[in-house]
Amino acid sequence: MAKNDPEIVRLAGRHVLELFSSAGAEVPLIRCGRVEFSAAVGVIVVWAHGLTVAVPMIPKDELRVCGSGNCDAAHRLISRAFEVHPETQMAVGPWRRALIVFEDGNGVEIRNKGAEKLAVA
Repeated sequence: MAKNDPEIVRLAGRHVLELFSSAGAEVPLIRCGRVEFSAAVGVIVVWAHGLTVAVPMIPKDELRVCGSGNCDAAHRLISRAFEVHPETQMAVGPWRRALIVFEDGNGVEIRNKGAEKLAVA
């Protein structure tokens, strides 16, 4: 959720977060079929066209993504953060690659397939 979102959007986001936070590991989801939350996100480091250096983005709230790998939760989190972060506003195109580092020390690299298709075209 962004600072400029209307209050109703913020409330809806909190409600969905509460629903997912209280869900057990066996609760089915539409996209990936399981709820397997990661550890809290510590930092997202993103590389994009038009940026001379990678940009670290530290979430102000505790964020977790689905850890099953069967859905695009991490990709959506990165895309949303990239759209609203002030340092990524000068990017010329979409983000290419990101690294999510979790508070437990693990991490995952995500590549933006859409950005790769644009670069080739």
